[in-house]
Formats: sequence, structure tokens, C-alpha cells
Amino acid sequence: AEEDEADDLAMDLDQAIQTLTDMVQDLTSFARRQGDTCGVPAEAVRFAERMFRAKARRSVRLDVELPDLPPVTLDSRRLSQAILNLAINAQQAGAERVRITGVVVQRPGGPRVEICVEDNGPGVPPQLRERLFEAFFTTKKAGEGTGLGLHLVRSFLREAGGDVTLHDSPLGGARFCLTVPLYGPGSASDAEPTELAAR
Repeated sequence: AEEDEADDLAMDLDQAIQTLTDMVQDLTSFARRQGDTCGVPAEAVRFAERMFRAKARRSVRLDVELPDLPPVTLDSRRLSQAILNLAINAQQAGAERVRITGVVVQRPGGPRVEICVEDNGPGVPPQLRERLFEAFFTTKKAGEGTGLGLHLVRSFLREAGGDVTLHDSPLGGARFCLTVPLYGPGSASDAEPTELAAR
């Protein structure tokens, strides 16, 4: 039994070291890109996923369903920060399952990338939805939140020509969708919209 426990501990330690190594590599990559306004959705989601798995309770299930998406006008660092913020909020609200999906959608002005973070938590009551993105508004206990997270997410998105919207999730909780324009001339007209079926 002691040998089994030692083996499990060694495996956990190896996994933690690998996670830290990956995170350092991602942080280095993000630091180099800091001045770049082009974001790579897959890179942003991958980094947010690693950070979430390092921070969240082990009991929270995270599913990522992301096709190969074109670059967007929000840099990877900020896009990742926005996704991570939404996933952590879901976990803190009591969700046991968080899902990140991505798709290219048609919008007035051309196609955009839409990345949604949804959960099976308690959702957001209708009376709070209008205030949720206000600076310093929080539903958390005193000392547990600044009330700036969702405000910053919306600010990042709007600066890049996009937005964030809140919907009910098919999983039963909240569904936040980040919509960002495609990066670069010609990419909007060349992109074909794709759809991911919800599981």
C-alpha cells in the first residue's frame, strides 16, 4: 500500500512539474507577443485551460471543444485572461462542469470567432444580468472579489471590436460568449462559418 501511495505521489509530482513547465513556456510566449494585436484562439484557450486546471478544484470537469479557428483582433494574452476569468467565475459559483467551445459565426460586418464558456452552475438571476458587467459590481462575499473581472473582459473585447454576451446554458447554468473580429485584411471574406454541435 505504501508503494502504491509513493507511486501515486510520484505521478502527481511528474504531472505538476510538466504543468509548470508548460505554463512557463506559455508565459514566455505570451510575454513576447505582448505588443501584438493578433490573437490565436487555440493558443489562448490552451493557456487558459492549463491555468484553470492548476487553480480549480479537481472535482470540476473541464471540456474543451475547439476547431481550428482563424486569428482574431484581440491578442492571445487578453483573450486567454478573459476565458480564464469566465471559467474561474463558473467554478466559484458552484459549477461542477465547465465547457469551452468555439465557432466562426456570421455577423453584420463579416465573420467573427465566437468562444463560449458555459457551465452547469446556478446561472445568473435576471435581475443581476444588467449590472453584471459594471465596474466594482460583484455577487461574491466581501473580500472575495473586486467586481472588475467581467468589466475588464467586456473592455478587452470592445477595444478589439468585439463583445461579450450572457445567455442561459444548455448545461443548466450560464453561457458567456466572446465574439471577436477576424484579424487581417481579406480574412473576413475568406472564412467559411463552421458550427460545433453542443454535446
